[in-house]
Amino acid sequence: MFELDFAARVDRGLVRETNQDVARVIPRLGLALVADGMGGHDHGDVASRTAADVFEQSFTDLGGPGANVRETLERLERSVQEANQYVGQHPATGAGPGRMGTTLVAAVFAHGHAIIGNVGDSRCYLLRYGKLEQLTLDHTLAAHLEQMGGGGPPEGGVPLDQWAHVLTRCLNGDDGVTADTRVVRCEPGDVFLLCSDGLWGSASEHVVMGILGAAQDAEEACQRLVGAACAAGGADNIGVAVARLVPLALHLSDPSWQSTRPSDPPLAT
Repeated sequence: MFELDFAARVDRGLVRETNQDVARVIPRLGLALVADGMGGHDHGDVASRTAADVFEQSFTDLGGPGANVRETLERLERSVQEANQYVGQHPATGAGPGRMGTTLVAAVFAHGHAIIGNVGDSRCYLLRYGKLEQLTLDHTLAAHLEQMGGGGPPEGGVPLDQWAHVLTRCLNGDDGVTADTRVVRCEPGDVFLLCSDGLWGSASEHVVMGILGAAQDAEEACQRLVGAACAAGGADNIGVAVARLVPLALHLSDPSWQSTRPSDPPLAT
């Protein structure tokens, strides 16, 4: 048995003039989410805020977590679709390459599982037994090319990492936009991190893992993660949400709850 320790934090970073990230947790729904408005595009802040607001309201209207994992997953998917529709219908949306869009990653903790959905390159990670695993797949040109076994775009000559922030899927009102989903069975001691590329593009996984494992609560973890991204240059907005599954027998600040046993079983999905 465990209890959820939730927190979220956003920061403009050290370079951007505006903030286009949204990060929030809604404990009554067992929900955490992060949205990142498309950098450099018109109204990115409107897109991310609209997506987060509509997703939360839709999931609430559907009754929050369903009677089981499958129903909860279906409600998450429907809420993503509604958020996509509303972003596309927003009065600020225009035609052409400047149309607004946003990423979204959301996790619902219910029925002993984490039900996860993502569109774009905002990520969900899991720290379990001292190991950090990325649970989501980026919807970027670089990730697509890597999956296809290519080293670059058709014209060649461009390093793959140069395409890491070119999104192949986002919430922008286009028909057919769906979330990739994943269901993970939770274990006491798990720590889930949802974040925008302002974190994962700045702080190394080693640094992130160290912060998540050492923080005494979710709020401290969020503060330190933002600090690490800023210390690495803070080139982008930073959005983070952390959910710690604290064993009921231990106090939140007891560091012994985060095991580092190397022989524990692999993640169950």
